[in-house]
Amino acid sequence: MNQISRRRLSRLEKLVASVVAKRKRREPEEAAWRRQAALDHATKLVVLILHGDPHIEEPLAIAWQRALTQLGLVGIHQVMLPYRLCDVVAALPGDTENAKFAHVLCSAPRWLLDFCDASLDCFVLGIELPKSSEPAPEYGRDGLRDSIDSWPDLPTGTIGAGRPIPKPNPMRALSPEECIDLIGLLKSGEENWSRRDRHRYREIMAKVDRDELSRAQYRFKPGKSGNPKGRIELMMSLGSAALKGDVGAAAMLLKMRAHCEKRGDINPMTVRLSKEDMRVL
Repeated sequence: MNQISRRRLSRLEKLVASVVAKRKRREPEEAAWRRQAALDHATKLVVLILHGDPHIEEPLAIAWQRALTQLGLVGIHQVMLPYRLCDVVAALPGDTENAKFAHVLCSAPRWLLDFCDASLDCFVLGIELPKSSEPAPEYGRDGLRDSIDSWPDLPTGTIGAGRPIPKPNPMRALSPEECIDLIGLLKSGEENWSRRDRHRYREIMAKVDRDELSRAQYRFKPGKSGNPKGRIELMMSLGSAALKGDVGAAAMLLKMRAHCEKRGDINPMTVRLSKEDMRVL
């Protein structure tokens, strides 16, 4: 190894050591944030279960407002609200905080625990819940997005909002740790991802059947073989959804338009030849 190679290697070793040290310093901060986020989320969920009387067909924001009204906490500043909610949990039966949480969570219906991602709280806080015998809830596209985007807050809509998601829910192939990592990545924004973040995102999403998820988002009845009716119905379905405020459908239409402008008509071209033309050929 010559002198130039040794210098390069030395610079790389210093760079790697700096990155590793920075990551080790960040790990305790991330662990502390996760625990506090799970604690706040579990507290809100317990309050919702006990005082909100949530229903599967009702937006969860209404049930949350009902819980705050019943506790006389409407209008309380958001900074002070967690402390007031902790008083509700402290009054529950149980020797430990986890026992208090588990006592209430076990009484909740499966759809609510699933929609609010209670499994993430249980994973971070070390709460063990018995396996539910209830069937898996049926998600809608908007309901799934609401669930993923909300943690560590509560969802605001309904679990079945939007087009149906195939059963079983493709996102449920992820472990709680992978779900937490995915939520963190989505909240930070793709433009802020490091190379390691991009690798982690690809690693997580490789477990999700995105083709099945996409087919559930935009379903249409295809026409007969050789008939463009299926594509026409797809365009009509996307147009109708876009007019109703579906951003995903509007984005899909714009992509299709850009593709057609670049590549032209995708339909087969028919050329009619006369007898004179055929003789020339």
